[in-house]
Amino acid sequence: MIVNPDNVDEGLAFTLVGCPLAEYAKKNGYSHLMPHLCSLDHVYAKLMHTKLIRNHTVAQGADSCDYWYVPDKGETIG
Repeated sequence: MIVNPDNVDEGLAFTLVGCPLAEYAKKNGYSHLMPHLCSLDHVYAKLMHTKLIRNHTVAQGADSCDYWYVPDKGETIG
């Protein structure tokens, strides 16, 4: 995990390098379920009164998942 890789001033940002869930899903033929699992991150963000700004995930073929949680009342567009 890399904390605040882009030095943002608002919210909480980190990059998760690799994903054990995506690796397990790929190995066992469940990759088609990963977009649904990854979309839950946005649901959890909403429950925390934040919004998740994300550009890529391991499930989409990237080598990492980016997370940037900002206040849901904030002006950050992302």
